Amino acid sequence: MNLPNKITISRIFLTIVSMIIFLIVFPYSYLISAIVFVIASFTDFFDGYLARKLKQVTTIGKLLDPIADKVLVISMLMLVIDKGVIPSPYGVIATIIIVSREFIIAAFRQIAASHNLILAADKLGKLKTLLQYLSVPLLIISVETDNLIFNKPIFYIGVIVFVLSVIMTIASAINYILKNKSVIIKPEP
Repeated sequence: MNLPNKITISRIFLTIVSMIIFLIVFPYSYLISAIVFVIASFTDFFDGYLARKLKQVTTIGKLLDPIADKVLVISMLMLVIDKGVIPSPYGVIATIIIVSREFIIAAFRQIAASHNLILAADKLGKLKTLLQYLSVPLLIISVETDNLIFNKPIFYIGVIVFVLSVIMTIASAINYILKNKSVIIKPEP
């Protein structure tokens, strides 16, 4: 297993660490959980950069990387929604949209793989991921209630960026489907 793939796997491990810290409430646990989340999100950019730079792009890396991204974002988002940071039903609906988009894109990728094609993420998908990587730690930090003056601006910025990420989730899904519609129209091999 090459270094970029090990970094991708570390993102899944860091997700678990972030979740545990989030769930075990102690002073600044949410802040620490958010910091671990940010470190994990940086591994997404770092593993891809290294894979291209070292010419170590692998099929397993192409498949594992988006899975690690989704595990990170969706796991932490579900914990934040469970804490009621975004009032119900809005947070739940937004999470369903995000998860549904990922299932749809995964289905497209699976169909493409059956035709020996690998569909890479496009710019809108990367922007969607970036917005999620920005919004989730802000929402995690806003769970902290010790300093409401500090948390309110972080909460509002987090919600705005989160709403933008949901809009980009929808836009990127539509773009991805339209761009790759030939994959589902192709006759079976």
